[in-house]
Amino acid sequence: MGRCKIEMKRIENSSSRQVTFCKRRVGLVKKARELSVLCDAHVALIVFSSSGRLFQYSGGRSMPEILEAYWDATHNDFQSLLPTINEVKDTTDIQASKCPKMLAVGLKGKANEALRNSRQVAKRAGVAGQAGAASQGN
Repeated sequence: MGRCKIEMKRIENSSSRQVTFCKRRVGLVKKARELSVLCDAHVALIVFSSSGRLFQYSGGRSMPEILEAYWDATHNDFQSLLPTINEVKDTTDIQASKCPKMLAVGLKGKANEALRNSRQVAKRAGVAGQAGAASQGN
């Protein structure tokens, strides 16, 4: 006999919700530890309960080392966009000095491409909402 599927929705009973949270948190930490040990992976797990209590696990390396590696990995993608951004800026400066109408026509495609690239990088870095909100504000 297998277990029946549960509907994925918030558990209304606070006592049942707390018990489920504790059991699932323990299971999640167990899986993170297994992944770290079996695959020699560097794993960082951060969980905040509904009351704001912090639970964390790090395997392979310390939490600060893993978070620093994460920061470096995600923000190096943004650094790789700097040449494109600077190229658009330089082209804008040159064309704007020649003719403002050329600026609007000539750079539209390049600016859109740079914006599209920055959105793709932001999605990979997990900040897609921030990138979309920033572009809509302009």
